[in-house]
Order: sequence, then C-alpha cells, then structure tokens
Amino acid sequence: MFDYFKTTLKNNLRLVFVPTGSTSLAVKLMVGVGSKNEEEKNRGIAHFLEHMAFKGTKKRPDATELRKEMDKIGALNNASTSKETTSYWIKSTPDKLEFMLDMISDIVFNSLLKQKEINKEKGVIIEEYNMYQDTPIDKVDDLFEKAVFGNTNLGWEIIGKKEVINGVKKKDFIDYQNRFYYPSNMVLAIAGGIKKSDWKKVRDLANQYFGKYSDRVVKKNKVSFEEKINQTVFEAKKVEQTHLVIGLPSFDLADPRRWPLAVLRMILVGNTISRLWIKIREERGWVYYIHSYVDYYQETGVFGVKLGLRSDKVKEAIKLIKDEILNFAKTVTAAEVKDAKSCFNGRFLLSLEDPSGIASVVGETWLLEGKIRTIEKSLDLLNKVTLADVRKVAKDLFSKDNFSVVAIGPKGVRI
Repeated sequence: MFDYFKTTLKNNLRLVFVPTGSTSLAVKLMVGVGSKNEEEKNRGIAHFLEHMAFKGTKKRPDATELRKEMDKIGALNNASTSKETTSYWIKSTPDKLEFMLDMISDIVFNSLLKQKEINKEKGVIIEEYNMYQDTPIDKVDDLFEKAVFGNTNLGWEIIGKKEVINGVKKKDFIDYQNRFYYPSNMVLAIAGGIKKSDWKKVRDLANQYFGKYSDRVVKKNKVSFEEKINQTVFEAKKVEQTHLVIGLPSFDLADPRRWPLAVLRMILVGNTISRLWIKIREERGWVYYIHSYVDYYQETGVFGVKLGLRSDKVKEAIKLIKDEILNFAKTVTAAEVKDAKSCFNGRFLLSLEDPSGIASVVGETWLLEGKIRTIEKSLDLLNKVTLADVRKVAKDLFSKDNFSVVAIGPKGVRI
C-alpha cells in the first residue's frame, strides 16, 4: 500500500516519511510529553506552551506576521495536546516542504515566550476553559476520566486549572522545555505527495532544520494513577438533555486485546447497524448521538459508551446498555464479527485519504510504542481477529457489573 522510510538523525530525532501520491503534504512534529507528565504546580503547562509556539520566534518575532506567512500560501496549521503527546503540524502542497520544516522547527525550538504575549494568551486559554465547562458533550469526557482515575495525572483535565494558568511565568515554560523538549523525545512524521525518490531531499532538509538542536536524555517521572470502578457522578446543569458516559478501565496501548476490542466496539455501537444504535436510537428514539470509545495510554486505558439522551429515559438507558454489554460474550456471532471487520477496514482506509492521518498513525506509534506500526500491519492485526478473540475480550473486560456512570443533565435526573 505505502512505502515507509525512516531514519534517526545524529541528535536522536526520529524521522519517518510516507509518500502517498496525494495532492497535499502533512508535516507533523510529535513530542513525547503531555498533561500526564505535569505536576500539581504546573497543571496546564503542556497545553499553554503549545499555544505560545505561535506567538513569535527569534526569526519571526511578530505573531501576526508569523501566521500571515502560513495564510499567504493557504496552509492549514495547528497544534494539539493530549495526555501523552504534544503535536505541531502544517499541511500544504508538496512544493512547500522546506517552508513547513523551517516553520515547525522555528516555532518549537525558538519561541520567544514574551511575558506580554503570555499574559494576553492567559485570557484566551481561560475562555477555552470556560467553553469546555459550558459544553457538556465535551465536559462529560473529562468527568468520566476523573471518576475512573481520580485526582491523579491521568484524571486531570488537559487544559489545566484556572489558578495555575493565571500564574504562569516565562520561567515556567523554560523549565518545562528544559525537561522534555529534546530531539530524542520527538518524532517528525512527513506524509503526502512527495515521491519516494525524494527521500534523500526529505532527509537532508529535516537534518538542516532539526539536526542542529542538541539532545539530552529525557527523564520522565513515574506517572501517578489509580483505577476505580463503580463510580457514580452527576453534575446538574441547565441543559435540555442528559449527556452520559458509562464505562470502566480498559487495556494499555500495547495490549494485543485492543484489536478484538475494536471489533467489539463496532458491533456494540460503532455504526448505524450496531446493537445499541438500533435499540436506543432507531427503535426507541431516545438519542441523537451514541457511540463507544477507548482511550489508550502507556499504562492503562478506558472504555466507554457515550450518549446524549432524553432525561426521563436515563435509568432505562443505563440498564439497557449494561444488559447488552454483560451479555455480549454469549450473544456475539461470527456474522457480526465479519461485518464489523469489513466496516472497520473501509473506514480506516477512508481516513487515510488525508496524509495527516497517516503521519499521526506512524509517528505516534513510533513515539509511544517504540516502533512504527504500518497501516498494513494495523489492518492485518484487525483482520486476524476471530469470534473467539472477541468473546474472550468481552469476558475479560465485562466479567461483572463494575461500570462507572458519569452524567451532566438537568437538576433532578436520577442515574
């Protein structure tokens, strides 16, 4: 399907290149640090630093001019923070490769971090924080992981705490960068419309813009987390429907059971012929959205079913979902497994039309798992899943009623 080219620069930055023949090109730098590596005193620093990357560099001191350079060529660009990674990316046309490498290396390694800009951006992040608090469809995810992992690194919200955000100084960013922002803790992934014969050019340009930065061993403290079950959390809010997550701790990202779990999720509530979609939306009309998800981390994971539904049907929906999940191992069929794998294959391949998706898959697996998992390998692992595998993972995960239930809804809702 694709060719994969990889190397490690002399300063230990990992580089992977996937030519796809598409009309666009994605360049993504991933750093192996996220909100789970924070401490109580700097909660939110990972996300805040990502914002500051676009606020001026030594080469491009004016933030407006910096963004204008990207807007003039129609480039898409952004950054994102998860619990385990921070990513900076640009997508443009293949002829802009050198510009993209120059820009990303500049904003990551040469950010000015002016206190004046920091103070202004505090307001932006506080408003982003407020937006999440006012958006229950998003807020309920954070409440769920806090219920499962408690007041620990994995239970904390990525965006951080208001009081910490308001008190951040330039030195806090520098201290954080000096701990984690080194080439050996990064992967540079490039995917899109450059020919495989251009691999030497890609390698030389990456070395030109990233190879000049010095490296050191990055030490990460052991992450604090705990797994809780049977938690019930309800937050009253003036809303029209109840947003609900029901789930429990799951497997870490290296666990081979993630592949049969992907098939299980598709059968349970992954498409418009899935069990819970039909029973709760089509047959009863209680919801507009319902889906399942898994968040995988290096140490652990979570599985959840998420929905927004009529508030007078919450208890009935919870019982229906639990019954379906607890009986899944006994009732799943070979035909369902076959259809789920076919659907998963199709959707996975469609997602690869955007080279950004390919860059993310190969880059993040190398960063977090220590090796590149190719697209072909992912599909092979999925297609090898059997009915017995799905039954076993259902028994492993759903052996008893130990689900946590988290909801945001109108006052008076009973869960």
